[in-house]
Amino acid sequence: DNVFVIAMIFTFFAVPRQYQHRVLFWGILGVIVLRAIMIGLGAALDWLQAQPWADMHAHTARLAQRLLEELAVLPGLTFLGPRDLKNRLPIVSFNLDGLHPHDVCQVLDRHGVAVRGGHHCAQPLMDFFGVAGAVRASLAPYNSEADIDALLAGLKDAMRKLR
Repeated sequence: DNVFVIAMIFTFFAVPRQYQHRVLFWGILGVIVLRAIMIGLGAALDWLQAQPWADMHAHTARLAQRLLEELAVLPGLTFLGPRDLKNRLPIVSFNLDGLHPHDVCQVLDRHGVAVRGGHHCAQPLMDFFGVAGAVRASLAPYNSEADIDALLAGLKDAMRKLR
């Protein structure tokens, strides 16, 4: 805070007099905004520290395991990455043979499932796997078994409609 005030004072006197009111206005506004950001960040960190991280990790791992197991039996599905939870976050990328990831995502969207399709800003990785893109399902503590059910139903619908 003090460094910011000192910088504002130097800036204030460094500009021509007719513009000093603007420097003062934006400087004060900057301090107010900076304080609001710090208060919000502090509240967010307090909330994060109060969360049951072990329970949330176990929940997302359980969902990811179920998703991996159920995706493995779908015909024509290819995983990008390991098929188990070892060395894996609860994020699963895959392709359905003959179907473009964007088309699969559109069908899933109609089922209320939000996934991402494409190269995920990782074109070298997609080149390594020999694919143009992938469907990526990311699980979080707010996801439930019903979300997995909807994803699987949507994938079956996509295979039925798009093949």
